[in-house]
Amino acid sequence: MRCVVPVLLSTALLPGCPAADDTGLDPGWTEVSLEDLRTVVDADCHPDSLATLEGAEPATIRALLLDLDRELKLADWTPGVSHGHSMPAVGLQTSLLDDFDFTYSLYVPEDYSADPTQPLPLYLDPGHPVDSVQDNRTLPFMANRLDQPMFFFQDNYFNTLYTELGEDGYYDDVYYNPDFALVAAYQDHLELVGGALAELAQRYHIDTSRIYVGGMSAEGNAAWSHGIQISDRWAAILPVSAGTAGYDEQLWKNLENVGILAVHGTEDELCAVEDVDETVAMLEGWGFDVEYWRYEGEGHGTMFYRDYALMVDWLLERQRSLQPTRVHKAIKSPRNTGAYWLRATAVDAAVSDSVDMYPEPPPAVVDASWVGSTVELEATGVRTLDLYWMAGPPGPASGAAGDTIAVRLNGADHGSFTLEEDATAAVEAYCRTGDVQRAWAGRVTLELD
Repeated sequence: MRCVVPVLLSTALLPGCPAADDTGLDPGWTEVSLEDLRTVVDADCHPDSLATLEGAEPATIRALLLDLDRELKLADWTPGVSHGHSMPAVGLQTSLLDDFDFTYSLYVPEDYSADPTQPLPLYLDPGHPVDSVQDNRTLPFMANRLDQPMFFFQDNYFNTLYTELGEDGYYDDVYYNPDFALVAAYQDHLELVGGALAELAQRYHIDTSRIYVGGMSAEGNAAWSHGIQISDRWAAILPVSAGTAGYDEQLWKNLENVGILAVHGTEDELCAVEDVDETVAMLEGWGFDVEYWRYEGEGHGTMFYRDYALMVDWLLERQRSLQPTRVHKAIKSPRNTGAYWLRATAVDAAVSDSVDMYPEPPPAVVDASWVGSTVELEATGVRTLDLYWMAGPPGPASGAAGDTIAVRLNGADHGSFTLEEDATAAVEAYCRTGDVQRAWAGRVTLELD
């Protein structure tokens, strides 16, 4: 096995490693330039482009990736609301809209200076289902109510769904639909938002440990769903006057490491307060970081704009750890397979439109932890898993090249694997998230019986 120097650890030669030449480069490594890496990122890390990095020294790739990220940050921004950012289909055509151009708007605060040592948090508002994006009023209004500068993001997906389907069709087909369409709507939105956030993280100095999602009513519904589906993205969520759906318990457990501020009025005429009472009690019972502002006598959303600044103050006290953590993931479709340091790449289970959207038990479940020298997995309906690892002391999903990790699947021994560095792991993650703060050292593929 080639002796390698782990990413993020010392670059000094290890015992038994071949001596470097006069350039300092191990003769066994493939030389890669900043231009080579730029080409890969410009191709959105297409597998063919990623293959060009094979054989490169991971530590060199990491250093080049930091250089490239600095290069990609824009210095010609304009404070205020910028319109018309448009993302391509991000690898899919939304299942509920035949012809859709995903656009979003961004509020850049006046105090933004593009100083890499002072990244700003970002608040994502999914966009209320009305006839047009309301950012001309909403984003500046929300930003100006805060003492601390923040980026604000709002997109047109749910607006477009509402316009295309009409008010009755939107609520009947999306929010009250007993089949898979509701989940598909949120998953399509997550794919689109994920691509947009990756683009923004490459253009601006965003504090990727402090990204929040929230809003009132339908926006709050999306905050619950997004927090559950991609919980490694958010530091905290803010569902205000929002309904809570009957997700499988494994999905609710995804909120273990996410701050949750649930806000609701006891006289809400659209979303029953009893549903929120029950959900919050469940999360509190698990010991999660959840707080409940239960407004006596208030109706649907009446407190949102009045107390919004107080709500955001609560959010800003929450910061997401960049280290991998325990995974609880019920997989509903092949698209929805990413969680923390784990990604399912082949799933037998499938959900058709004729199946209830929250089946019991869910068609595919991953409940995983990786601490020290053992990975514990509980899975049904999953055939292949990619495990990403970080270089560092023993802990969740971390270690050093050469470490042997035992695998237990559904309570039974399932062999072991050896950690090896992979020059492409961090680059691929950068294309998907725009985040250079979480530096993956490698990836291991597990084939499950």
